[in-house]
Amino acid sequence: MFNGIAQAQAPEAAQTIESVLVTGSRIARDGYDMPTPVSVLGEEDIQVEAPGSVAEFAMSLPSIQGSTTATTSSGSLSSGLAGIAALNLRGLGTGRTLVLFDGQRSVASSAGGQVDTNTFPQSLVKRVEVVSGGASSAYGSDAIAGVVNFILDRDYVGFKTSVDYGEATEYDASNEKFVVTAGAEFADGRGHLLASAEYYDQDGIHYTAPDWAQKGYFGIVNPDKSAGAPYYYVGNNIGISNYKPGGLIVSGPLKGTYFGPGGAVDHLAYGKVSGQWMIGGDSIYATSGELGTNSLQADDNRNSFFGRASFEITPDIEVFAQGSYANYTGYSFYISPTDRNRTIYKDNAYLPSEIVAAMTAANISSFSMSTSNMDMPASGSNNFRETSRFVLGAEGSFELAGHSVDWDAYYQLGKTNTDEHQLPTFNFANLALATDAVIDPASGDIVCRSTLTDASNGCVPINRFGTGVSSQESLDYVLGRPRREQELQQDVAAINFAVADIEGWSGPIGLAFGAEWRKESIDGTVDPKYVSGWKYGNYKVTTGEYDVSEYYVETVVPLLGNLEFNGAARYTDYSTSGGVTT
Repeated sequence: MFNGIAQAQAPEAAQTIESVLVTGSRIARDGYDMPTPVSVLGEEDIQVEAPGSVAEFAMSLPSIQGSTTATTSSGSLSSGLAGIAALNLRGLGTGRTLVLFDGQRSVASSAGGQVDTNTFPQSLVKRVEVVSGGASSAYGSDAIAGVVNFILDRDYVGFKTSVDYGEATEYDASNEKFVVTAGAEFADGRGHLLASAEYYDQDGIHYTAPDWAQKGYFGIVNPDKSAGAPYYYVGNNIGISNYKPGGLIVSGPLKGTYFGPGGAVDHLAYGKVSGQWMIGGDSIYATSGELGTNSLQADDNRNSFFGRASFEITPDIEVFAQGSYANYTGYSFYISPTDRNRTIYKDNAYLPSEIVAAMTAANISSFSMSTSNMDMPASGSNNFRETSRFVLGAEGSFELAGHSVDWDAYYQLGKTNTDEHQLPTFNFANLALATDAVIDPASGDIVCRSTLTDASNGCVPINRFGTGVSSQESLDYVLGRPRREQELQQDVAAINFAVADIEGWSGPIGLAFGAEWRKESIDGTVDPKYVSGWKYGNYKVTTGEYDVSEYYVETVVPLLGNLEFNGAARYTDYSTSGGVTT
């Protein structure tokens, strides 16, 4: 119907039967060229590539750029988007790309509306059709960048299994995928059953830096401003200039002093500085606290199940029901958690004596310190999502005034539950209290300054000066794991009609029209202590709902010879903001 391929009837048996792509338009008829660019990834293409997911294969198209995978979204911490495979057409944003499964909408996996394409049954995707031009008048306002339609192989009959295994020997990481798919007819071919199950597991690559990163191979704004020098410089021995793994004094007469392994005091050899970067000097050591703290590959575990049953009530009417369940568990590290411009006072109990003496000689009572906190674990996410989707629908055709009218209708209920976790990250307030460590004049012990006035506040002092110097008890005090749970629900009801044989002066006129209603709702819970004050996380509860009613009409009118007019209009009524015409 509107989401598949219509076979053109050749007037003579000797002629080749052509396929008419219809995702680019809701009207399919012989000899019709798409008004917008349509790319197709067929079943053979997918099988040859054997990708970890069909979405990753689709991302190889030039029109799909800036998309996210479980690995590339590792930095999406506070948003909860880490681990989502979301498609981005023409670089306009994942929220402006409409993703369909067999021509139908699917429930989002995040508050931002991103659809995780890994929730689709990969083994039953017959092809992927990509409309890389704006299609909002035909499909809705979220199709500004275009449409990606994952087409289901509804007619599959048989049983197949596949096992894929891959290994990156350099990093000792593997991935494996096991798929079972079955399809069968019943009631003399009037009914059809489909089922699939998939297991996918990918090892993460963590705390590992490739050779080029270990050599400091980066690109920065060139510090050489002489005439003829390039604006950017790319080369080796480039690193951070304004913080160090165990702390760098960045203000006052002691600027450039840093704290190394075991608290050893040394002075930074600055190279050619460009902003927060520098070339040469101690650049390699300066960056060592960050190297490897961004996962090269995320841990990714997915399980999915899909079932569909269809039955022809009459030769012109078919009803169907389908259901699916998919879950994702994964974690990845984003970066070692930096702490910039922390004020350190002269009476800090952990300050090396030579620094105290230097501060006395310089007549200063404090300085600012920046660090990449090598003693702390890298920040990252550990997320779990599960998506359930149920669809009831029917499709068929009928005669009206001598014209054949194709129609389809469906109702979808989709739910996504998320459990979003941060890997240990520091709390700003606790870190400030723990860093301000002093000697208790009564006991001679090292305590937090705040404990002198509130003995029961539970603060544990932390040594910030060097690497390998922080106690586990102090890290337990400053670190926490912010968490948010959310539930998203989508209800959709839609009906579409298409007529392709209305007689025109230069050929058959095509007409399509229909209506759609959907309701989006979200709710969630967050412990109040995780709402603010953390390096990463700071989760907020997203709560609310809205509904949308849409009506559209599209037409194709042959004007003269090969010249055709294609036009579409859509009226959308949002419960929150009113109506708009596209």
